[in-house]
Amino acid sequence: MVLSLRKEFRVKNFGFQDVHIGRFCTFQWRLPGSIFLIYRIVIAIYVIVWLSLTANDSSGGFLGSLSWGAFLTNWTYILLTLYFTYYAVLTIIVYLARWRSPRNLFRRQQSSEHWQLFSEMSANGYEEVPSDGEVSAVTTYTRSPVPWYYAIVWILLNAASVGAIMVSLVFWAILVPGSNLGQMTNSNIQLHLINSVLILIEHAVIAIPIRLLHVIYPLIYGVIYVFFSVFYWVDDHSHVMYEILNWNNPGPTIGFVILIGFVIIPIIHILIYCLYRLKMNIFHRYC
Repeated sequence: MVLSLRKEFRVKNFGFQDVHIGRFCTFQWRLPGSIFLIYRIVIAIYVIVWLSLTANDSSGGFLGSLSWGAFLTNWTYILLTLYFTYYAVLTIIVYLARWRSPRNLFRRQQSSEHWQLFSEMSANGYEEVPSDGEVSAVTTYTRSPVPWYYAIVWILLNAASVGAIMVSLVFWAILVPGSNLGQMTNSNIQLHLINSVLILIEHAVIAIPIRLLHVIYPLIYGVIYVFFSVFYWVDDHSHVMYEILNWNNPGPTIGFVILIGFVIIPIIHILIYCLYRLKMNIFHRYC
């Protein structure tokens, strides 16, 4: 375990290498690829529908001079939708491209074939590609970075995961207590609760690894939003989306930004990593 943690802090782990490409094409658990494809399509349709409904919610009159697109909640649900939609489209393309392959992706893999996807399972930390070359394109392993289109999936996953959970925590722990929100709308439930439920389900089933140093990607996302909030406020000092991000009171706001960036985001990412390690231990023990 200690050795595994030490490996996590290698500089190369900021990047996207040392992983089987097949881990982006299937579940962690050995299920038919057709179910993975259906899952990706269904969840993408779900978030697209709810994004459309919340964006056009007529109850949004309380926004006043603020734009719907100015809120971190909505930014994050857009990011979540982008992740699920992009991943679904990419999965459809990859699956159809291998439709006629002898080892197409729709089938259920053999147990030994499925285990080849997980470098963590081998004694030396990495699986070797068989010398006869008779290996499925899904299970091909390389130390080179994964293709750019899967790197995008990985980046979006990290940013959307931490972003969604952070939005839920801040909303329920900080914004809701003492506020006068009245009856919770379906949109509020979707944007501040179901968003995190979807992410937790995603992490329970996907095979994409979580790396500690990938915390940099949700941090970049957070920095982008902070700069946006500053420029949005400079244009009109009444543009205050959240009291905790009120640049009319820069002292407390800067303190809160530092708290989020150096404490909350890293803690959330570490918890997601711990869930990943727990999943891998369960997989190793029972699968």
